[in-house]
Amino acid sequence: MNEPITEIEISVPAESNLLEGVFKLIWEKTRAASDLINQLREERRGLSGRVAELEAEVQKVMSSLADQEQEFRRLKTEHTQLLNSNGSNLLTEDDKERLKARMRDLIAKINSYL
Repeated sequence: MNEPITEIEISVPAESNLLEGVFKLIWEKTRAASDLINQLREERRGLSGRVAELEAEVQKVMSSLADQEQEFRRLKTEHTQLLNSNGSNLLTEDDKERLKARMRDLIAKINSYL
C-alpha cells in the first residue's frame, strides 16, 4: 500500500517540472510574438508615411499635368485662330517659330508625364 503513494510523490515533482517547462516555452513564444508584432507595427507606420508621401507626389504631378494640358489647349486655340485669320499676319515669322517651339515643349512635357 505504501508503494503507490511513493509513485505518486515521485510523479508530482515530474509533473511540476513538465508544467514549468511548458509555461516557460509558452512565455518565450508569447514574448517572441509580441516582439514581432511591435516590429510589424513600426514597419507599418513607416510604410504608411511613405504611402502618404507618394500620394502627395501623385497629386502634385496630376495638378502639374492638368495645368500643362490647359496651357496646351489655350495655345492650340490661339494657333487655330491664327491659322483661320485668313492670312492677315498678326504674328511675325519669329513669333510663329517661338509659338511652335513652345507648343513642342509643352507636348514633350505632357508626353513625359504620360
